[in-house]
Amino acid sequence: MAELNNALAESGRELGERREQLRALLRQDRVGVARIDLDGRLLEANAAFHSLLGQEPGAMAGAHYRDHTHRDDLADTAEMYRRLRESGGSVSMVKRYVRKHGGIATVALTLSSADGADGKPSYLMALAFDRTEEAPEVPMAVQAPALSARGAELARRLNDALTVIAGSVTLAKEYVIPEGRMYGQLSQIERASREAARLAAEMEGAPSAHEAATAEPAKLVPGRGRILLVDNDEAVLETTTHMLRHLGYDVEVARDGEEASAVCRHAAEDGREFALAIIDAGDPSDEKGRAIASRLMGQCPGLRTMVSSGQASHPALADPADWGFIGALPRPYTLEDLSRAVGVVLQGKA
Repeated sequence: MAELNNALAESGRELGERREQLRALLRQDRVGVARIDLDGRLLEANAAFHSLLGQEPGAMAGAHYRDHTHRDDLADTAEMYRRLRESGGSVSMVKRYVRKHGGIATVALTLSSADGADGKPSYLMALAFDRTEEAPEVPMAVQAPALSARGAELARRLNDALTVIAGSVTLAKEYVIPEGRMYGQLSQIERASREAARLAAEMEGAPSAHEAATAEPAKLVPGRGRILLVDNDEAVLETTTHMLRHLGYDVEVARDGEEASAVCRHAAEDGREFALAIIDAGDPSDEKGRAIASRLMGQCPGLRTMVSSGQASHPALADPADWGFIGALPRPYTLEDLSRAVGVVLQGKA
């Protein structure tokens, strides 16, 4: 009986942690998350969604999309809602909103339908990412090279944020029953994340490698061993650490090459070497990710390295071996994506 009580207590603790991660997901300030009815009226949204439109949290409850959409985008937005009402699925568009005190917000918006018990669309989940800084102020022909570079950087930032969302959501799905309502809602957010990732790929003119989300439980590849994460994005580090620990790995983190080198050295001195290092690729122009991988492998013979990036066009993702890596992990990734990619590299099949 004592063992059963301890197991129940541990399960309750883990469920509480996943719920707190989801609350943190809604509190984050990089991606707007909202629930909208089929007619386009806002049911609830996080602070980031309100901030995009210059609104105070909670002020937009009950507002219709027509109240804030730029007049030149009303027809396209109406068509998007019509398609979702009739056939469900996910759609993405770049649209303009009118802020509360003036000014225009350019937003990459993804809407994904959530089905009810009858299998028909019941409401919509929305993910919104600010693209205002990318909006051109001079003719496109003049701005083309700069816009291309900014599009790649914006796509990277969006995919990093989507990694936190997709990772937290797919991890939370492990703690709810597939038949329950919460599982369905989490699946809709996951589906919207994948659609947003395809939109991010379009922003930088790169092909998307992301498959559509399914309602089936994830097929995870559990593992053992020590993994070092190297990234300067704290949210990505925290989310990926939780995911890897759920899969059975022991994880440590570093924010740059110097810290990674020190962590790796101390681990070797203690006889607790890392089996794998997952390293952020950095900017293609400075090859920082390549330099970190080379340094760590020089310190720790036998260490496997994997490159990760939210920039789909980064050359290291297309040819990791040329950049000194064994495998690649494009962002955003789900718990299943992560488990499969890490499993392949550690099993020597990359």
